[in-house]
Amino acid sequence: MTVEEQRYEGEFRYVNSRLITNSEEIAFYQGNKRERRNIYHAFNKLVSTWSHKVICNNNVYYYMGFLGQGGPSRHPLMLIRP
Repeated sequence: MTVEEQRYEGEFRYVNSRLITNSEEIAFYQGNKRERRNIYHAFNKLVSTWSHKVICNNNVYYYMGFLGQGGPSRHPLMLIRP
């Protein structure tokens, strides 16, 4: 998951820096719609990765909190004896 997140962050930074560098040419050739689409696409990929990460983390924290407060009286792993 971290590799994907880093890749999407890098892509988003690249698209932004390219926009800043070429802003005059983009305005001259009226390429604002295409550049907006590129930025939105890169940003949406990044946000979807973040939201997936948040959902996974919240599920883990919820489950661990449930077990920490007594949850089920006997967790299946507690039944295993060495």
